[in-house]
Amino acid sequence: MSWLSFVLIMLKTTPIKRLAIYISGLLLLILAGCTTTGSMTSQQVSIAQGVSLSLTPPPQALVGKSFNQILTIKTPSRQDVLVSQLAFTNNGLVLVAMTVQGIPVFQLEYQYQQPLKTKSYVPLPGFDPIYILADIQLTHWPVDTLMANLDGATLKFEPKTGRRQIMVANEAVINIEASANTYQLNHLQRDYQLTITKA
Repeated sequence: MSWLSFVLIMLKTTPIKRLAIYISGLLLLILAGCTTTGSMTSQQVSIAQGVSLSLTPPPQALVGKSFNQILTIKTPSRQDVLVSQLAFTNNGLVLVAMTVQGIPVFQLEYQYQQPLKTKSYVPLPGFDPIYILADIQLTHWPVDTLMANLDGATLKFEPKTGRRQIMVANEAVINIEASANTYQLNHLQRDYQLTITKA
């Protein structure tokens, strides 16, 4: 929409509609001004102090699938609830997240051996969206794949419960609990909790 079109619409509407259009336009300008775009060339993500995870393509069982999910991120100072769509491709994934009010928060696009593309619209204080990419792999990828791509830690897996633990010197730094529709990841070192619930 051009500025001229915007002005013409404003002149033809009632004062209340005019105010709503003005606020919507202002919000779009603020979001456009706050958008940050970046890329990460490394195929490794630091998941804890001295621990990294090499990013890998999705397992074949996930390729072509997409999920609507609720992401609940808790830190000591706040809790954010996001609505997300996660889509798996042959060599990567795309994750788009927004607030429950529909305001875009971030977008991640990962392709194996390609720079990771990120767009952040609204900052999440104390939390880097790139962590979510590693957390998705820690929760969704097969245990054998994770074990082969962890550096600086080991993965402890309990088949009966589905519990996964990232261990450093026999101490858990990340605990992951899984059920039919939910993954709950507790990062004991970074002090955050991510709950992924299928919508």
